[in-house]
Formats: sequence, structure tokens, C-alpha cells
Amino acid sequence: NTLTMTQTILTPGFETLADGDSTVAQISAVPPEHFKALNATYFAEKHSLIQANSNVLGHIVKLLEMTQIPNVPLRGIQDLRPIRRGAISLQLDDLYAPNEPVIVRARVVDGEPVQLEVRLRHSETQQSQTFLLQGERDTWQDATLEGLTPGLYRIQVRAVSGSFDAVHDVFEVAG
Repeated sequence: NTLTMTQTILTPGFETLADGDSTVAQISAVPPEHFKALNATYFAEKHSLIQANSNVLGHIVKLLEMTQIPNVPLRGIQDLRPIRRGAISLQLDDLYAPNEPVIVRARVVDGEPVQLEVRLRHSETQQSQTFLLQGERDTWQDATLEGLTPGLYRIQVRAVSGSFDAVHDVFEVAG
């Protein structure tokens, strides 16, 4: 077995979000020829729910609206890029066995440490619960959920204070 080391070259300002959503690295999600284009925008959101993120949808609407303005080159408009601010990183498995504890881990990336809150909703019964994650605010905060009813769950992790976008995901408890 041979271990190969590679060096990653990151665009300045994107170092701390280089891993994207842990599904696809940010640098891999955008073809190189489009990386500096207006449509190459990064949102801190889990891969499974990026299509439902209100900031993503709002950005797409703005881009589409701008294409309707005659004689305005879309790539020349720089103020459509979302304001870059801190993000929340979430670690969560996709599937859990019945009676297996669900471990939720999250942390703030590129921002002031804050307390994180989880909102959990069972997709079928619509029962929801809200709780605070435990741990130091400047490192991973976590919670262990036990006794969840089988089914699909939507989860939102948000900062109790500050201007962070919430991160969302889905997971299932088999049953």
C-alpha cells in the first residue's frame, strides 16, 4: 500500500468551508471554468436539502429576475452574490436502526461561537421538539436522542443568536 499526499490550493476566503457539506467538497462542486462566475455561489447547507433552502431559492429568483432586464450583462452585476457570513456544520447519519441512539453534532464555522439549537420534526406525525446542543460553543456541540419513533425526520440546526443561516438535513429511523 502506498500513501499519496496531495496539496489542495484553495481560493482565498474559502479555506474554512473547503469541505462543503461533507458530501461534495465546495471546490469539486463547481467546474473550474465557472468558479469565478456569478452563478458559482456557495451556500452552507446539507446536500440533501439544498433545494429547499430559502436563501438558495431567493438567490435563484434574483438571478432569474436579472435576466429579464434588457441590455444588462448578468455577469457584470456583482451585488447579487449573497453576503458571506459564518456557517453551521452538521454531522448526522442518514439511517439509524430501531432503538439506536441518534447523535447530532454541530459547530459554527467562520463565525463567533454561539449556542446551537435543534428543531426536530417527524415527517409523518408532524410531532416536533426543540432542544439545545451541549458542549463548548467554540467546538462541536452535540446531543444524543434516544427512543425516536421509526420514520423520516427533518432536522434544523440554528444559532440561538447571531446572523447564521440554519442548516437542514433529513434522516430515517428504521422500523
